[in-house]
Amino acid sequence: MNLRAALLLAATGISLTETARAQDTKLQYSYVEFGFTLGIPDQSSLYLFDPDFGELTADVGESAVFDIKGSYLLNEYFFAEASIDLVKQDATFADDFSSLTVDYNTTVYSFGIGARFPLVDNVDAYGVLGFAKLDRDVSPDELENPGADNDGFTYRLGLRARATEMIELGVAYEKYDITDAYGDLNIGEAALKDGVGAELRFHLNPQFSLGLNLDKSDDVTNIGAGARFGF
Repeated sequence: MNLRAALLLAATGISLTETARAQDTKLQYSYVEFGFTLGIPDQSSLYLFDPDFGELTADVGESAVFDIKGSYLLNEYFFAEASIDLVKQDATFADDFSSLTVDYNTTVYSFGIGARFPLVDNVDAYGVLGFAKLDRDVSPDELENPGADNDGFTYRLGLRARATEMIELGVAYEKYDITDAYGDLNIGEAALKDGVGAELRFHLNPQFSLGLNLDKSDDVTNIGAGARFGF
């Protein structure tokens, strides 16, 4: 092998290595993700006055949220995403003579279209406009609120940054235009992360990553983890 061929081969190898490295640190917008979130109420014990039952205390339990989310990059700047969240939570209402435990089960379906705006290498600002629908199940079922909103619009604004080949950071503000699904208690709405959130993601290889997230709304602190499969 002459010197010219050797230099050409070395340059080709360096170019391929740099291309692979750039792919490894690229922000993913096409993936499927499975996650779990624990919702911790800021105030677990509440004092209430109900016109029908009088003075009550409500002990609100933590919520468990299981979710599956998918995202697909449509072109260089636009992507679509959809998710299903299963929320389980309970609350015990009591007066001076009796108590009743109510189970809240909520399924949240959402779909959105997003746009990414590259700021610098591996740092994106993005926005998502979407629609969400709640399918609620309350037991005992006579406590279901017939006047509650079942669907509405949502938006999310955020930043994503691939700090290293392994580490990704993200912050976002999310807003749901769905109010009073369970009255003023906001029970069963932990999947509606109406507030500010932060994420730390560990990329174990180009296709698989693990994420930790913390979200803070007016009434709930959500702590979650998830596994993401990119394609």
